[in-house]
Amino acid sequence: MTNAELLEIINTGIGELNFRFSDELKTLITMLSCGLPYFTHLLCEELCIYGFTKSENTLSVEHLCEVLKDALSKVS
Repeated sequence: MTNAELLEIINTGIGELNFRFSDELKTLITMLSCGLPYFTHLLCEELCIYGFTKSENTLSVEHLCEVLKDALSKVS
């Protein structure tokens, strides 16, 4: 998928859940997804779960770093 299509997935999902992602976060998610919508959905889902648990509606690259650190710590 194109980055524009992945961005549409992000904007639709976060709009329905009343979240706000920084533009930098959206760009990073599309880059990390490498055109694969599965990864876009997965990253956004994990970010929204993080946001719900931390009671934060506006998320940024720093939040993604926390989510990825947590995920990687569970791998080892």
